[in-house]
Amino acid sequence: MDWLASELDHLGVRVSLGTPADAATLRAAEADVVIMATGAEATAPRDPAGGQRCVTDVAVFDGAVDVPEGESVVVYDRDAGIRGGLVAVELAERGARVRLVTPLQAPCQDVNPTQLPFLRRTLTALGVEAVNDTELLPDSGDGLRFRNVWSKREVTVDGSLVVFAGIAASRTGLLRELDGADTEFEVRAVGDCVAPRTLRDAVREGALAGAAV
Repeated sequence: MDWLASELDHLGVRVSLGTPADAATLRAAEADVVIMATGAEATAPRDPAGGQRCVTDVAVFDGAVDVPEGESVVVYDRDAGIRGGLVAVELAERGARVRLVTPLQAPCQDVNPTQLPFLRRTLTALGVEAVNDTELLPDSGDGLRFRNVWSKREVTVDGSLVVFAGIAASRTGLLRELDGADTEFEVRAVGDCVAPRTLRDAVREGALAGAAV
């Protein structure tokens, strides 16, 4: 971060913090090009009829979710990444009984080889149950339902709290506002506001957009 800040200063980039952006403020900036990088926000399904609470991993890390000791928790990690593993550790350390569920071959399989052994050892020591090859079915109005990705048979994954790890929705409000506004500048969207992906994708698209200006 220090290096990035020094590079901005060296290149004469003006940084405005705490400044809301809308069509009017961007027009007032008299820019020729606006590179939009509004990102994405964590999301989870609304609480289903089955009675489970559905929350995001971000809400758990922010301390916004009350998790009584002994509560049965399902962590659903569609991408089998580090976020699912870390939120499972957090919940287990609070005393919850945790199942880490993924549709892929193993939880945390996308974690880099340097961090994976430590994370797997920690999950095992905390008694986190790994449930692989298990996908979430589309909402049917009668609670969350899961099935094995190979047999297509429904499986029971009990939990009064379901935490969704790494699932996000693009922040497109400003893009939509600009799409209907009378502006003279060009808008280029990059990163997660186009579609939630990885940091590498966002950095690549931002660099390409900057180089093209």
